Amino acid sequence: MRKLGEKNYALISQGLNITGSYDPNETMFIFEEQLYTSEASEVREFMHWCHDNNKSFGSGNYEERFSEFLKSKGIVFKKLYLKKLKVHEDMSEETTCFSADLYEGGKLMAHVENTGKGGCTNFRPARDLKYNDISHLENSDVECEIDEIIHDMDVAKRYQSKALVLKKGEVYSKIGFKVSIAQMKKNPAQYLQLQGIIKKEKAKGFEVLNTNL
Repeated sequence: MRKLGEKNYALISQGLNITGSYDPNETMFIFEEQLYTSEASEVREFMHWCHDNNKSFGSGNYEERFSEFLKSKGIVFKKLYLKKLKVHEDMSEETTCFSADLYEGGKLMAHVENTGKGGCTNFRPARDLKYNDISHLENSDVECEIDEIIHDMDVAKRYQSKALVLKKGEVYSKIGFKVSIAQMKKNPAQYLQLQGIIKKEKAKGFEVLNTNL
């Protein structure tokens, strides 16, 4: 699992609201049958880790806490991002119809696309790569993360002209400005102030979604 995910967080929260305990032996029986088989053991291990290390989490930091758990095991996933994204809203039915280049840790790995008919996202290796090179990306975790990235990029596109678009957990927020960011970048004093705000928000645990910085 690359992320805990909103669904798993909601299930764990349901159990915590009843028992108040992060001990999986006391809480997981409430929701374990609703977990995917492939995720149940890692959710159990995550809850054990939280219980043993006196760690808690809520709606604003559960992904941050899960990343901390993964790092404690020496697992660090490379960041995924998309380029050349094209979303076809008129063809999106059960899923988002899109095509894009998928990068992992700065390296172009695959061309991805979804027909919008409810099927899985298709992965095609980038030039000079083979399917074995991208096999670790062809799973539901990555598909969900791609969907999240597309949504994040859409939110940023709508508001980023005159605002910093921020995200923490599943919560979006923005810091608006009187002038556009493009104008601020042309003014050294304003741009320095902008960089200071970005640094401050990142220190609070926010992710900056803007693509125009």
